[in-house]
Amino acid sequence: MTVLRENLVLDLHYASETTFGEKVAKLTVVLRDNTTGTEVHTSTLVREGEGESAVYTVGYQNISNATDPLLLKLEAYFRTADKAMFDKLMTRVDTLFTSDLNSNSTWMGQYGLRIVSSAMVDEFIPESVFA
Repeated sequence: MTVLRENLVLDLHYASETTFGEKVAKLTVVLRDNTTGTEVHTSTLVREGEGESAVYTVGYQNISNATDPLLLKLEAYFRTADKAMFDKLMTRVDTLFTSDLNSNSTWMGQYGLRIVSSAMVDEFIPESVFA
């Protein structure tokens, strides 16, 4: 089954921890096919440390079909995780933390605190990725 761009929605999750005295922030992006509910792509972007000495990496990736051209493009895009990509997503986390964070408007799951649910991918992924 080929995944269609117009059927993709994005969930964003945030988690943090301290490892060996370093602050670690994790942003997990889950792309789902909105017509079936199937998770088709997952990437966890990791920032270790703070400030100028922070290191940005991809901690985990999974795609549901390694022959799907669209999923391969998305996988390649998230492999380029850097400060700019991380900070762009982190602004959504900051917005949630400074707004109405309460038990009725938040959800904790396997990837951490859900920040965004069922957003259109065009809000987060540049057009050039889909070309």
